[in-house]
Amino acid sequence: MDTPETTQGLYFWSRRLPATAISIVFMILVAISIVSIYWFQSIQNKAYEISQANIVSENLTQSIAQQATDTFDEANIILDELIERVSNDHFLTNIEATQKLLTKRVFTTEQLHGLFFYDKHGRWLLSSFDTTPDAANNSDRDYFIFHANNVTLTPRIGRAIISRTTGEWIIPFTRRVNDGDGQFKGVVLATIKMTYFDQFFSKFSIDDNGAIFLALNDGTIIARRPFTENLIGTSLAKSEIFSIYLPLSPADTVMIKSIIDGVDRLFGYRLLQKYPLVVAAANSKDAILNSWRIGTAKMGAMIGTVLLVNIFVGFLLIKQVRHGARIETDLTKSQATLEKLVLQDPLTGLANRRHMEKSLQLEWLRATRNTSPLSLIMLDIDFFKSYNDHYATSLVINVSLRLDKPLRG
Repeated sequence: MDTPETTQGLYFWSRRLPATAISIVFMILVAISIVSIYWFQSIQNKAYEISQANIVSENLTQSIAQQATDTFDEANIILDELIERVSNDHFLTNIEATQKLLTKRVFTTEQLHGLFFYDKHGRWLLSSFDTTPDAANNSDRDYFIFHANNVTLTPRIGRAIISRTTGEWIIPFTRRVNDGDGQFKGVVLATIKMTYFDQFFSKFSIDDNGAIFLALNDGTIIARRPFTENLIGTSLAKSEIFSIYLPLSPADTVMIKSIIDGVDRLFGYRLLQKYPLVVAAANSKDAILNSWRIGTAKMGAMIGTVLLVNIFVGFLLIKQVRHGARIETDLTKSQATLEKLVLQDPLTGLANRRHMEKSLQLEWLRATRNTSPLSLIMLDIDFFKSYNDHYATSLVINVSLRLDKPLRG
């Protein structure tokens, strides 16, 4: 609660401060408040846009990861069936029926390009195609070398390659086959169409500068949207996703600059649980913040207009305040002049009776308040009439001289 002393102090300082200065300070505070609110709202809107983009990227990446997992799961089931058939020592006697079965599996499975079985020397013993290249041998392929030298029976996803049969880009999905003694018998192969992933990626809505990729866990790209042939097989091992963020978390959303084209994008990435693959989907930072920029620009224009109006009104207010201050100054001077005329004798400049009555009243109140004595001294000046007549005559002469000059002109 404000005390009388506080109220009086505020009034005192408000009287001491120039009205113009108060008006200018008020205008500045209003402008700062408007700009601060605009800035805070702009930051909040930007954070909201990015948070929504994070959710979109996370959901998009999760969908792509699930689709990729389902794609290779389905191929793995078909390879299980093929391994069971070729593990039988008598499968060569019924190889024609097995080939027809493989052809049927490829026809009914959208993502499959072909199914193959190579013996331990890399020779084609079985495929879903009607014809086999002469002296066909795949012992030089990296997936065949891997299975020949590693006893693991887990599926392996290899780097994207160009098919020797059709010339198409494919992703090899392979497994090792052992004989009854556990020795290396060969490799079964399911080739996945890269166009399948291209078509699948095209179903998702990303901006023109966005990107989606499927990569091995070492960073090698095996599928990408937009598709660029010379980028297939490119390594992203030195990118921030693989070098910094994946070791910290198997799934996240991060705003980074692409090492491929230098575009700032918000990437959602995810490491598949069942297969050594990483999927990522991203929209460009420019596209994400485009609506925010437009909204901020419109709001900025409105705020600028408000500030201009504030400056104009403030200018008029300051002008009016200065005019009022001049009037107040003139009134103060006039009041002082009137008070002087009322309290002083115009002839002698001495205090008159009114001045004495006023002073006597003040002194009486002071003596009463302080319980102190009050004394009044009265003087009688001899021959004062001659003094009065002298100055009265001089006053009349001066007035006459002043009035006489315009008449002569």
